[in-house]
Amino acid sequence: MLDEVPSSPDIDTATLLHVKKTTRFQYHPMHVHNWIEFGYVFSGTCRQHVNDSTYDLIKGEVILIDTNVPHSIEPLGEDDIYLSLVVEKSYLNASFFNRLARKSILSEFFVNAINDSARHNSYIIFHSSDSHRVPLFFNELVCEILDPSLNSESIVDNLLSLIINELINVYRRDYFSETKEGGRFSILPVLAYIEKNYRDCTLESTAEHFAVNPNYLTTMLKEQTGQSFKPLVQTQRLNTAARLLSNSSISVEEVASRVGYANMSFFYRKFSDRFGMTPKEYRDQALISA
Repeated sequence: MLDEVPSSPDIDTATLLHVKKTTRFQYHPMHVHNWIEFGYVFSGTCRQHVNDSTYDLIKGEVILIDTNVPHSIEPLGEDDIYLSLVVEKSYLNASFFNRLARKSILSEFFVNAINDSARHNSYIIFHSSDSHRVPLFFNELVCEILDPSLNSESIVDNLLSLIINELINVYRRDYFSETKEGGRFSILPVLAYIEKNYRDCTLESTAEHFAVNPNYLTTMLKEQTGQSFKPLVQTQRLNTAARLLSNSSISVEEVASRVGYANMSFFYRKFSDRFGMTPKEYRDQALISA
C-alpha cells in the first residue's frame, strides 16, 4: 500500500527546519514524505485524512506526522491557514530529546512518548487549542525561520524545544482524560505516587495503595512505560539526585542518603550508568553551564 502512495519531493533547503504554507482551495492528495512534519492550524480549520482516519483540526491544534505516514488535506477555505513545520529526521536526535524536561518519571514518560512517535512511522494529534503558549511559540518560530536574526539558529532551536515541551503538557492532559473517561487503568497516578514516595515505596505497598494485584501493576507498568517497578523507582531517585547535585552544595554522600541509597558504591555505579559520569563530574558540569 505504501509503495502506491506518491512521495512529496524533497524540500530544497540548507537548513534542518523549514516552514511551508498549504495552498488554499486545493485538494492535496494522499502522499508520504521523508521528513517529520508539525502541522499547525494558524486560523480556521483543516480536515486531514491520516492512514484510514479523518480528523478536523481547529485553530491552535497541532499534528505530528512521522516519515512515511500517508496523509491528505481537504481544500482549505478563505479563513483557513495551515502551516507545516518541516523537520529533517536527523534534527530530532537523541541529543535534542535529552534537552527536554526530564526532571521526573512523569515528564520522562511523555518525552519518550513524543520521541517514539517521531521515530516509528506514526502520528499524534495535540488538542492544543486552549494553550496560549503554542500560538506564541509557533508565531515566533515561523518569524525567525522566515526572517532570521543574528542568533537565529539558537533561537529556533530553543523555540522548537519550548513548543515540544508545551505539547508534552497538552499530551499529558489528554492522556489523563482519555484513561479516566475510558475507564481503563491509568498509570499516571502510579507514576505520581512513585515520584512522591520513591525513597521507601515497594511494589507491594504501591499495589496496595491502588488496590490492585502486584502482578497486575507490574503488567500495566511494563505495558504503558516499558519498564518494571524497580527501574522506575531507580530513575526517580537518580533524577532527584541529579537535581540536588545541580542546585545545592550538600555532599555527594548526603545526596545519596536523601534519595534513599545507603550503599555509596551502588549509588555511584547506578548514577554513572544513567548519566555517563560520576556525581562529582555531573556537579562540575552543572556549575560550568550555570
